[in-house]
Amino acid sequence: MAVSYTGIVTVTGEGRNGGRAQADDGHLDTTLAIPKQLGGAGGATNPEQLFAAGWGSCFLGAVRRAAAERKIRLTSTAITAEVTLHHGDDGEFGLSAVLNLELGGVDQ
Repeated sequence: MAVSYTGIVTVTGEGRNGGRAQADDGHLDTTLAIPKQLGGAGGATNPEQLFAAGWGSCFLGAVRRAAAERKIRLTSTAITAEVTLHHGDDGEFGLSAVLNLELGGVDQ
């Protein structure tokens, strides 16, 4: 399979704890913070939010493309991506995600 695009983002500083994420094209430039729910200061985006935004937008784009190829007219679309950080007693971390899709103009 041929490469279509590679997104390049550099994260500096303390990573998710006060670091900075910058895309090589300058369109993404944001500070990062541990969410208050995890005992951090909050006040900035966090990696789980960025992951949810990326996955949600890609998935919604794929759904819209599939609908267009099938000549299905969608009147509105939205996706809510819930990305959850899990940690176990063994110190391991994992992610899970739920994608809630809303499609206007189609029957259930």
